[in-house]
Formats: sequence, C-alpha cells, structure tokens
Amino acid sequence: MRKWILGGLLLITTIAWAGDIIIRRTPGRRIVNDYIIPRSVGAWSQYNDMTSVGQPWWSITTGRPFWETLERARDIHDLTAVGFALRAHPTDNTQNNENIRRAFRTPGIDIIVLWLSHWSSTEPKTDGTHTIMWQNYPDGQEWQQEESIFDQLYRTYGGQDKTIIVMTYESDNRLHGKCLPRDECVPEGWYWNDCPDVCREQREYDYNWPIGYGWWFPENYVLPDGCRIRCCDMQKSARRDLLIRQFERRQEAVEAARATRPDAKLKVFHAVEIDRYGNEYEWMLVARDVLPYLDVMPDFIGLSLWPNKSDPAVESFRRVQDWTGLPAYRFFIAEVGARERQAGDQYNRIMQVVPPLLDMGLSFALVWSLEQSSENQYTLHALVDPVTGEYRSGMQAIKELNDEYR
Repeated sequence: MRKWILGGLLLITTIAWAGDIIIRRTPGRRIVNDYIIPRSVGAWSQYNDMTSVGQPWWSITTGRPFWETLERARDIHDLTAVGFALRAHPTDNTQNNENIRRAFRTPGIDIIVLWLSHWSSTEPKTDGTHTIMWQNYPDGQEWQQEESIFDQLYRTYGGQDKTIIVMTYESDNRLHGKCLPRDECVPEGWYWNDCPDVCREQREYDYNWPIGYGWWFPENYVLPDGCRIRCCDMQKSARRDLLIRQFERRQEAVEAARATRPDAKLKVFHAVEIDRYGNEYEWMLVARDVLPYLDVMPDFIGLSLWPNKSDPAVESFRRVQDWTGLPAYRFFIAEVGARERQAGDQYNRIMQVVPPLLDMGLSFALVWSLEQSSENQYTLHALVDPVTGEYRSGMQAIKELNDEYR
C-alpha cells in the first residue's frame, strides 16, 4: 500500500513537496528473535573509552579503561548489565592500553549494550556547534570492505556466554538532526542543496539522499511563507528514508551472523533506541513513522525515558507497542534517570518507571549513569557522587530492583 507522507501522514494530491514521500508498508514482518535476555537492572558507564585518543573524548568521561569499568561494575556495584559508548574498535586490541578484548571477556557481565562510535560522524547543530550523529559501523555491505560488526563480534567473542546488543542511539535525534521543531533542521547548506530556490519558484522537487553540501544563505536571506517548513520536511523525510535502509540492512546482517553460528554461546542483537513518543513534535517519530515501515523489525527496541520526553512511561510504551506490534520482551529500558538535585530524586524516577514496565514484560533496564569525573559533577546524573564516592539514591533503587527481578 502506498501513501503520501507530509509530516503527520497527511494525504497530498497536488505537488510532491518537501515532506511528501512514498512509503511501503509490509503486511507481514518477520519475527526472528525468540531469545529472552536475563532480567536485571544495570547502568551506563558513560563515555570513558580512551583508545582512539590520549585524552577523554567527551566532557563527562571518567578516563578509566573499559575493562576496569566492567570489573568495577561487577565487583563494586554488583551490576551484570552495562551500557557503553565505545570509541575504540570493539575487536581490535592493537592499542592495548584499553585491553578491549579483555573487557569483552569479563566474567559475570551478562549484557553489554553498545553504542559504537568508532565509525561515527558529526553533524552541525543550529547553534553552530557539532554533535556526533551517524553511527556508520559496517553492516556487511560490499562497498564497506569490512565484514559486518555482528560477524566480527561473533568471530572474536563467540565463546563468551554473554548478550551483546548493538544499538542505534536515540534515533529520533538521527531523524531530526537535533532540530525538533517543524521549522528547524540541520543548518542551511548542509543537505538542503537548492530546495529554497525550488520552493520560491513553486517547482516540484525530487530529493535523493545524500545530496552533499549545498550553499549557505546570504545574510538576511528571506524564504517565502511556508518554504522553511517545506524544506525542513524534505530534509527530514530523506533522513527517514536513510534510517529505514540502515535499520533493514543492519537487521539482515545480524540475522545472517546468528544463522551461521547457531551453537555460539555469545548472542548478538541489533536494537534501535527511540526517544520521542508523541507527546511532543507529533509530526514525525521513529516509533510511528519509521519502524512500522520496515520489512523486518529490529531484534529489540530500547526506550529512552526521561521526564521531559516521555511521562508517563507506561502510556508511552503502550503507544509504541501498538505502532510496532512487537511483544513486550522485545523492548528494554535503554535510559532512565534523573538529576539528584535533592536526595531521592534518582530513586523516585527509577522506581516510577522501571517496576511497571518490567511487570509488563520488558527485558531489562539501564540507568543513566554509573560514574563521571569530578570536573563534570554538575550534571548530577551519576549514581556515584564523583567528589565523595558515596552512592546517590539511584543505586539503592537498582539494588532493590535487582533483589526483586534479577
């Protein structure tokens, strides 16, 4: 069935404008994953990998090697599930100051959720700064000249009794490019090409991704009424098509890797994290406008559940489950947490979100986040106070939840 999409799936019968794209819905999607992950509540270790550069690469890093982080998570904090944004190559141990392979072989860590930033690229934001946006890890395409990351993980760690989930991080940010309002998109000239001129002249536009660098608007350049939204719609619709292709390629690659190693102790899965649920920016959402149009769904969907994005969590999950048609065990809580401005803030948020969703059948949960450096304590998200070393209230919540659910 073919439909026209302009933002909120409005039927357009006239000109194929910016956000109008033809999509294909497949009536029956393959269900490939019947593996149930060990139930537990863990935490993100934050971005502390230092293999690729000689200094912390993100402002809230601890600077501790990956293997040491996992051992501390297990021995000190009694965690068996860890999320990690890894800048190092996940199977390359040549720069052994990180001992990457040693980390992945850490006994007692059952679940590792990876955001692979080794292949990442950045993109500008509306304020002129840049942010890491696209995770371009190999998925077995011939032009990449590298076997898929899923094959690499199986080949290197296939004897490890673990679950590794390779996750596309906060995909609604990938869709919108850190520009969520309808009339905002990645700064002019980045992917727009000649859309503004086309819009001014009221011509039809056939948009193909990627278009490359266009040109920057002269100072005081004024767009006709509606053109900014139309051009942003077009750009975000193209990003939507890119995500559909990426998600399908990655799912096909992980299925192929699993199929060739049916007896491996290691289990590797592909997940997509979503971070918008319809409460805001209604016109385009990954959960509603991307995932239902895949030929094959991701193994898992991770939910980023922050108070300003997704309250209440149960209703948000029910909407996503209705849009995707997936059973509850194919979901996990990829992020939940709070700033500890007052004692108990983290505890209250975690206990508000995690128990009802685990009771509904979600697989496991990760809290943001375990530790961070004292220089960046201002975020107040860390479960361990970076100055005193004492636990904040979120760690008590994790302990109580693991006593009940793990």
